[in-house]
Amino acid sequence: MDHGLVRGSRDQVGDRVVPGSAQRLGLTAHLTVRTAEPRFSPSAEKTIYFFISEALTNVYKHAQTDQVWVSLRLVDKIIIAEVRDDGVGGAAPTGRGLTGMHDRIAAFGGHLDIASHPGQGTRLTASLPAEAS
Repeated sequence: MDHGLVRGSRDQVGDRVVPGSAQRLGLTAHLTVRTAEPRFSPSAEKTIYFFISEALTNVYKHAQTDQVWVSLRLVDKIIIAEVRDDGVGGAAPTGRGLTGMHDRIAAFGGHLDIASHPGQGTRLTASLPAEAS
């Protein structure tokens, strides 16, 4: 199953996934990719795709902003994907979308951090192994 990441993590995130999803949702995305790795494992790529797509959808539905920042980097064989916005903040960690993200990332052996304070936007950070365990 190719979600646009499988052909090459670095290029596809920048060329297809983030711009395509953001444009479809009416968001302006600011993207930073800091990894020399051309590919991650297919299961890691699918998990990243799900995380970024769901996070962008949450920005569209809840943040009351059209600006979003997405970053992807690799640190010591750990993929760190972050999506943040400058919206209203105050996201409920028990919401269906965030719970689904948490569960999917945890099933892959990763962790989801949520920082969302009223009036300060939301930052979601997914950390997961670059290779399936």
